[in-house]
Amino acid sequence: SRAWQETQNALAEERLRAWKGNAQLAAAVAARRQVSLLFAPQQFGKRWFQLVSTEAGREPALYVGDRLGDHASIVVDPNTWPGTAVSLDWFSPSPDGGYVAFGLCERGSEQSVLYVRETRSGHLLPERIPYTSFGVVAWLPDESGFFYNASLGPDTEQPQKHIFFHRLGEEPTSEPEGAIVREDEEFIFPQVSADGRWVVAVSSEVEPRPDSIRELAGDRTWQPFLVGCPGTFAGFPHRDTYVAVTTDGAPRGRVVSIPLASPHDRSSWVELVAEGDGVLRGASLVGEHLAIVDLIETHSRIRIFSLEGRLEDEVPLPGEGTVGLSCGLSHVMMEPMIVPDGDGLLFVFSDFARPPVLYRYAIGERCLEALTPPHPHLPGIVANLERCTARDGAEVTFWVVRRADVEQPAPTLFHGYGGWNIAYGLPSYLGPLAPFVEAGGVLVLPHLRGGGEHGEQQWQEARLEHKQRTFDDLYDVAEAMVDRQISASDRLALVGASNGGLLAGAALTQRPNLFRIVVPVVPLLDMLRYGRDPYAAEYAVEYGDPSDPAFAPVLRAYSPYHNVRDGVRYPATLVVCGDA
Repeated sequence: SRAWQETQNALAEERLRAWKGNAQLAAAVAARRQVSLLFAPQQFGKRWFQLVSTEAGREPALYVGDRLGDHASIVVDPNTWPGTAVSLDWFSPSPDGGYVAFGLCERGSEQSVLYVRETRSGHLLPERIPYTSFGVVAWLPDESGFFYNASLGPDTEQPQKHIFFHRLGEEPTSEPEGAIVREDEEFIFPQVSADGRWVVAVSSEVEPRPDSIRELAGDRTWQPFLVGCPGTFAGFPHRDTYVAVTTDGAPRGRVVSIPLASPHDRSSWVELVAEGDGVLRGASLVGEHLAIVDLIETHSRIRIFSLEGRLEDEVPLPGEGTVGLSCGLSHVMMEPMIVPDGDGLLFVFSDFARPPVLYRYAIGERCLEALTPPHPHLPGIVANLERCTARDGAEVTFWVVRRADVEQPAPTLFHGYGGWNIAYGLPSYLGPLAPFVEAGGVLVLPHLRGGGEHGEQQWQEARLEHKQRTFDDLYDVAEAMVDRQISASDRLALVGASNGGLLAGAALTQRPNLFRIVVPVVPLLDMLRYGRDPYAAEYAVEYGDPSDPAFAPVLRAYSPYHNVRDGVRYPATLVVCGDA
């Protein structure tokens, strides 16, 4: 298989590099991507930490300084770290900024090794903790140690995450904490309350819920917290409560405060923000306020509430775009979207044509200030949120992004995902996709069922035995584009990564005449055997277990690998796979 792969790589490289526009396109993509790499700084104690990308083609490095915007010294530079193609997977400064825990991997493997560095001296501590992919570190307030999540072996062998405690200077333990978690979830991570009294174990990054809790003092026994409760609970401990965005009783989300000592008494829960017209994606503590971020027709809104749930303000954003800690087309539930800064908040804002800018909003003064100079907008770009009716009567929305002067029908690229409760296709800067639109192409970002752009119901309607709805929604959007003469049946292309790679593979085999070009990127294509890989086996929570007789026929019906047929004229196809 290695020899076959190398042959295919050589053929693809030869074909792609032979195109006379290859070098020009590569340069344009690199330039637009570089513009999109802006990251929000974060303050810990008196120190500011920020990822900075200084040069196209190099990994962002982590800098630290004593004031906002100060990049006095480099904490971690993966470009100079010993090893092959090293990446900085994640980082977590201690509460006072004295230390940084961070994860590094080689060759995109995501198999992080945890290191700790003292920020002032730059001294690298002796910690070398393996198996910390997708690491989350929760420091003690006194910075003497931290809780972290890790596996007992490589993800390819033992992907189940556990919570461990590590004290600086001591040998790492091999005994995980006895946290109580849901049985069908492999991902778990810790949270520590600001006062250091409580540690919480949260299961899942897609459907997060604080399942168990224990006091740091006392007998150290983990107690059930919300294990068994329906819905998602994405939040944080605050004083004697847990504040969370939940879909329990509210598919579009509401914010509740749950007493840490009596979570099972629902009469003690306090609703701070009721379900409304937006899809709630995150809540953050900003001084004595709550900053709530939601999506209104997929663009961001930030509102400020008191800790008692009283609406105080709405941040006047520069337009209908996307906020986050960086520029991106997607958002996962547990990812923060704003950074607290004293009595204000920081965030990165962009839209399809507007490159990202770092903003600060002062809550008391109600003043929005741009902290970084803007790059030129993409000229003449228009974006319309379109709608169509799916074959079963559901409404599907999709962004259509193009140059205003483009003649239609035009070459059209679909970039889709549709899974895992991830909000995808948000109005964020086009970055690497910009050269296609600038050259006259039309970009379509569909909000397929299975995704999280319009709330939990949209996700649940295309999970497990209903996954075919994701693919059908894509076909209905593509046909709507042709019917409206924005594109034509011979001018459609599709790209999708990961779960989107499954989308691309299903479209390739189910509707080979619909798309002229299909590009599955790091795809899941064999739906009957993916469970043989221990890491991929966890995908059963989204797709169903192929070893279950109830799910095997469902998976077999759309599994791309099992639906390739001889004698069919398939689209031009480029499959991009990971190696490590």
